[in-house]
Amino acid sequence: MPDPDPTEFDDVAKGKDSPRQRFPWLVLVLAIVLMPLASFLLTELVLIPRIKEAVDSGSISVAQPQAQASIAGNLAARQELPHSHEFRGIIVNVAGTMGTRFLKISFKVASNQADISNRMERHRAAVLDAVLSTLSTRTLTELEGPGVRNAIRRALIENINDVVGTNTVQELYFTEFIVQ
Repeated sequence: MPDPDPTEFDDVAKGKDSPRQRFPWLVLVLAIVLMPLASFLLTELVLIPRIKEAVDSGSISVAQPQAQASIAGNLAARQELPHSHEFRGIIVNVAGTMGTRFLKISFKVASNQADISNRMERHRAAVLDAVLSTLSTRTLTELEGPGVRNAIRRALIENINDVVGTNTVQELYFTEFIVQ
């Protein structure tokens, strides 16, 4: 192995610092100053213009006041049904929990038909069976997901109508929905 050049270590022997040792904080200060600046410039000059372009081209939709008016109109239409019948305190075990978790719901069904209460009472056992069958297949993950109440609402309306007659129930309103 060749001997090291004795002049190679002259700076160390004389007590001089290498360039890395002279400016140890320079890199840190530059990083602290430049990273927020780079983030700001990236956001202002790249991301925001791309988002604006996507919104203007129509590939991203933004909620419009007309959509909100439409939702309000749908709610008003839902409240116009004159006849209803209420089911209270229905409890069912949540699927996949081995009986340790349950769902408790109460709901009101609404219709234009004046005899909805009579139909519901006449077919009460079959309606409750349809409701329990629909709800007992839901897992805890499904019950906690977004939009699950609307999916359950649609399924319950369909299953109850199968029992009592087509289009008897037009709307279903949850008055209690507890997952325990």
